[in-house]
Amino acid sequence: MLAAIAALFVMPAHGLALTVTQASLSQGKLKITGTGAAPGSFIIAESFGSSAGVRPDVQGNFSLSASGFVSEDCTVVVRDGSTPIAVPTLSGCTPVAPKPVVSPAPAANGGCLITPPSSTPSIHVGDNGAAFFATTGCAGPVSWSVTAGRAPRGMHLSLQGQTGGGLIGTAVTEGTWAFTLKVTDQAGKSDYENFTIVTTAPRPISITPATVPNAAVGSSYQVNFRGDGGLPGYLWSLGGGSLPPGFSLSRNVRFSTRATTAGTYTFTIRATDSRGTIGSRSYTIASG
Repeated sequence: MLAAIAALFVMPAHGLALTVTQASLSQGKLKITGTGAAPGSFIIAESFGSSAGVRPDVQGNFSLSASGFVSEDCTVVVRDGSTPIAVPTLSGCTPVAPKPVVSPAPAANGGCLITPPSSTPSIHVGDNGAAFFATTGCAGPVSWSVTAGRAPRGMHLSLQGQTGGGLIGTAVTEGTWAFTLKVTDQAGKSDYENFTIVTTAPRPISITPATVPNAAVGSSYQVNFRGDGGLPGYLWSLGGGSLPPGFSLSRNVRFSTRATTAGTYTFTIRATDSRGTIGSRSYTIASG
């Protein structure tokens, strides 16, 4: 009698990824439509100064609208948290050139001061990175703004408090980014400081786990493949070889099927990142 093996793979199916079909920004009104989003995900569209979101329908189609949206470079990073990101140029938008960074930075007008940088942060494109800024002598919560230059695309100001703030997010473009930060406290005292952040090439893509267990006849089987490095998200596919009969790849869902033949099977799982860079790993499963 043929035995049953339940094969559970949790990964996006090959050939399916978020695709932006239309993106525009006019008089602060953002409009983005697209297809291929991961079911059950939440679409985020983000520039340095604004963000908006929407859930796709069950087919992965989405239509996002927002007012008061700002994008000085007329691009937006669109992601669903699973499949490769999109960085469309916004039609109807006129880029605003950044103000030049001057040295020294403008002087403070009181005792709320930014601590000068001690080093230049370096962040890999694709990594969830952060650069933190400290203050002294500020009264109450502080607010931060970029008054000159431009911060790395994909990152934004956050974590604002009385003694510091942070530039956080996932950089999507390499470069050396010089900008001037302004801090203002609750009493209206402000200070300026020049900063530089370097964003370097993504780390190589790696796939885990390193090995997968063999399949015991009659027992359930589950493997969760995960990617790291590159510029997430990833498009997953079978890169070669063959899965055990009855096994297949699913997209963000769990499912079980029945294996029909015992044996030893070698196959390659491939992850393609948002830039088309490929990482792969070979596996062997013995079922019996």
